[in-house]
Amino acid sequence: MILIGQYDSSFVRRVGIALRLYDIPFEHRPWSIFSDAEKIQPLNPLIRVPTLILDDGDVLIESNLILDYIDSLVPPARRMSPQAEPDRRRALKVVALATGLADKAVALFYEKVLHTPRFRLFGSTGAAHRLPPRWRCWKPTALRVRAPIGSAKRSAMRTSPSPPACATPGRLIPG
Repeated sequence: MILIGQYDSSFVRRVGIALRLYDIPFEHRPWSIFSDAEKIQPLNPLIRVPTLILDDGDVLIESNLILDYIDSLVPPARRMSPQAEPDRRRALKVVALATGLADKAVALFYEKVLHTPRFRLFGSTGAAHRLPPRWRCWKPTALRVRAPIGSAKRSAMRTSPSPPACATPGRLIPG
C-alpha cells in the first residue's frame, strides 16, 4: 500500500497511525496538494489527501473510507471501530464530529493566516491595513467556522464510547 499526503494533515496522520497500530506495511509519499497536485490528480480527481493506493491498484480517497477498509484487514478483536450496533453508530458519530472539527480548524487557520486582507480584523475596531496579514481575516467567515468547533468538541465528548481494544494505555506506536 502507498499512503499519499503529508503528516501535517490530521487526516493523513490518522491513517498513518492506524496503519502502524495494525502493523500493516505501507510506503509513505509525503506529497503536498499545493506543490504536488499534478501527481495527486491522476489518482484522486479531488486533489485531496489522504489517498491510499492498495496493492491491487485500487485507490481510496477519504480518511473515513480508508480507515474502514484498514479496519476490515485485522481480526475483529483488534479493530478500532465496533462492528455491532448501537456502538458502531456512536463511534462513527464521534469520528464524524472529530474529523469535522479538524476540517473547521483548518478552515479557520486558512481564514486567519492566508486570507487576502481586505477586511477588518476579527474583533477589532482598528484598521486591518496596519496589522500583519496573519492577523487579518473576514469576520463572517471566522464566525461561521469558529462556532461549530466548540459545539462539535462538546458533542463528541458527550457521545464518546469507550476506547477501542487496540488503544491499550501505554502502547507505543512503532516506527
